[in-house]
Amino acid sequence: MMHAVPEPASTLIAAAAFTGARRGELRGMYWENYKDGELLIARSICNGITTDPKSNMSKAPIPVMGKLAAKFAEHRKRQGNPTTGPIFPNGARYAADPDCILRRVILPALEVCGVCSKPEYEHGRATPNSSE
Repeated sequence: MMHAVPEPASTLIAAAAFTGARRGELRGMYWENYKDGELLIARSICNGITTDPKSNMSKAPIPVMGKLAAKFAEHRKRQGNPTTGPIFPNGARYAADPDCILRRVILPALEVCGVCSKPEYEHGRATPNSSE
């Protein structure tokens, strides 16, 4: 799936897959909490409300494996090498909503024909041949 979607959605999917973070925790990932090969989930942001992560286990530093570290490095470079702020910012530089990225980028990228790469809706529904 990571290869089927453009950036930054690909890195968002990798972060979710390799950290197990919930949507609000993905939104609450900030560059200042990523250091020395670990990511600290210090906040969860849901519907514009910032809270502590859901559980004590969620508050523990997460070791970042090499594949995710490489994706983060490229993602950070594309952003201009920030040291603070959300890892996944929106156009206004606030933390992007993973649900919006899902609806606008990920789902449309996955809903393509495996044969011709056109959006599935362009194919319409197949109808059986009729002899009329």
